[in-house]
Amino acid sequence: MKELLDITETWKSSTQQKHKSLLATFSRIFRITEDGCRMKVPNMLRLKACKEWLKGNENLVDMMELQHVTFVYNLVTLDNITYNVLRASRPCSGASQCDINWIDSLSDESAKQCDLCNYKQYTAEDIFGRLESEYAYTAANAFKMDAWHSMVIFRTHHPVNWSLAELVGCFELILQWFEKVHSLSPVHRYPIILWDSLPAAGSSQIHPHIHMMLNQEHYSGELERWHLSAKQYNNKYNRDYWTDLLEVSSALGVSATLGDATAVVNLGSSSDPHQPAFARIVPRGLSNNARSDVCSLELFASPSISVNPLTTASLLQATISENLMSEEKL
Repeated sequence: MKELLDITETWKSSTQQKHKSLLATFSRIFRITEDGCRMKVPNMLRLKACKEWLKGNENLVDMMELQHVTFVYNLVTLDNITYNVLRASRPCSGASQCDINWIDSLSDESAKQCDLCNYKQYTAEDIFGRLESEYAYTAANAFKMDAWHSMVIFRTHHPVNWSLAELVGCFELILQWFEKVHSLSPVHRYPIILWDSLPAAGSSQIHPHIHMMLNQEHYSGELERWHLSAKQYNNKYNRDYWTDLLEVSSALGVSATLGDATAVVNLGSSSDPHQPAFARIVPRGLSNNARSDVCSLELFASPSISVNPLTTASLLQATISENLMSEEKL
């Protein structure tokens, strides 16, 4: 995260108009600061940390005594995160490595009595019926969070063993559902799509399924806050927030692109600056990790990240490049 501060310092000292413009945009949207404090680490704790938590990395052990915390604050949406490289190594009781065999076992066991596999008998339908395709089918949610709240369910039961074609097919069916509901009730025009996978992420079913809702008054939760914040930014500066966000994120190196789509690490993405479509992906930790991914820090303070956004963005862009190369060889 120090790299982000270094980039902004370069902009401050630069005489180039491009850098001055980027600094102005950055300053309208973000504030990044660092803080640190020394503490006393007993020898026994130091030895235990080195052996059990920090994998023998003496540099990380030395960092325990003077830890630097980076704070990233979005002045527009009021989102904020904290970053400390050491938090990725903190201990967790009962944690174990994620094992695909464990997921396979969970999938096999749950398939024996799966309501979503037997959807015609054990799931409800919307009033207009059920939409179906080669890869998926819809079901009305039996425990609604909105008047129009349904699910698109994969025909594949395994929670992670599905193809790109299946995924695309599910989202095509989601769009069909939105269009059908809107045609029946035009006042419902604010969509949201939610997807939790596996129990640790709060999924009530192992069988992969995606929630979709259509509200008549506003977007849900954080999406509405982002929507209103972007409007206020536009009114205050006479500039498009999403365009500025993409520009400065790209300059900071915390974004990855594929065609017209852009992924911005920890912030969001938009496919069209004037009518953005968001896909916010939140890692929930190892699927069989005993540590909860939600605690009082996330609920009442600031979300903490343990991976440098620059590293995540680099991996995203590398994956995109590899996939493009694979497609070219076919």
